[in-house]
Order: sequence, then C-alpha cells, then structure tokens
Amino acid sequence: MIETLGLLLTLVGILFAFETPRRKFLSIFSSPTAKVNPLPSHSTVGEAVPREPVFGATQSGRHPFFIREPHKTITSALQEAKKSAKPIFLVIYDQDHPSQSKLYYSLGCFLEYFTTKKLVDDHFVSALVPLASSGAKDLVPQEDPLENALWVVLGADGDILRREGVYANPDEGLKRVRAVIGSVANA
Repeated sequence: MIETLGLLLTLVGILFAFETPRRKFLSIFSSPTAKVNPLPSHSTVGEAVPREPVFGATQSGRHPFFIREPHKTITSALQEAKKSAKPIFLVIYDQDHPSQSKLYYSLGCFLEYFTTKKLVDDHFVSALVPLASSGAKDLVPQEDPLENALWVVLGADGDILRREGVYANPDEGLKRVRAVIGSVANA
C-alpha cells in the first residue's frame, strides 16, 4: 500500500516538474478555453539580448520589468532625458557573464511591485544596456565584476546621481526609487 502511494506521488511529481506534462495533465481539469501560462524561461549563456519581454508590464510581477520599452543605448536615453528633463534609470549587465549579472533575478525582484514600475515609468527615462554598449564600461566601477546588475541613475546632463548594485528585494526597490525621486525633486 505504501509503495503504491509512493509510486503515485512520484508520478504526480514528474507530471508537475516538466512544463509539457503539467500542461497536459491540467488541461484534463480545465475548460477548453482556459489557458495555462508556461513558466518563464531563462536566457542561455552568452545571449546578449534577453529572450523574455522586458517591457509591457500591466501588473506586479517579475516579468516584464518595465511598462514601456527601455532604451538600449545610453546615448538615446540621454537624448530623451534632455527633452523630458527626467533622470535616467539605467541598468547595466554583463551580457557575457553566465548569469547575465543575475539580471532576471535581481531586476525582477527590484521592480516586482507595479507601484515601483509605475514610479520608474513616470519619473525616469529607462534604459537597459549590456556592458558592451557604448559608454557603459565608463559607468561601471573598476573593482565591480558585475556579478550583479548595476543600477545607475543619471541626471539629464549625464552626471551620476546614484550608483549601486541592483538589490533583489521589492520593498527595497520601492524605497530606493522613492528616495531618488525625492532627492531629484529637492535638488
């Protein structure tokens, strides 16, 4: 009896461990119109551009990061920042690092709350650039190996207002974004 129960639990575990069997198993119990969303896949090693969408957020959650598409170069972000008189919310990651500087984990946690995403969208020009992008290496401290993505807030003139590793915590993300907005408003 116990062996049979153990075997049954093992089979259920296998069903839920892999996406395709899980989807087929759950489709037995759902209506034909219901859709089971697949789990987000992670980028492969050495992939320079993330495969998952990084913009289009309409609710809280780790993916996508931003509400609107972030700039892919520092130059284009600076041009928009000068036009809009907003600071730049810049995230730099090492596209050649095996984990891409923990981009999906760290930035996903930092921007998990929709409130944080909305504050970034309202008060900043957002940019997500790889280390290989023009001007990105100049903003990374020499002693930083980019094991974790780097968050840099640039003024519309290009001056660094804040620079630190992306802290993988949604409460801290909200707190730090609000702190930068407050310091820019008081400047």
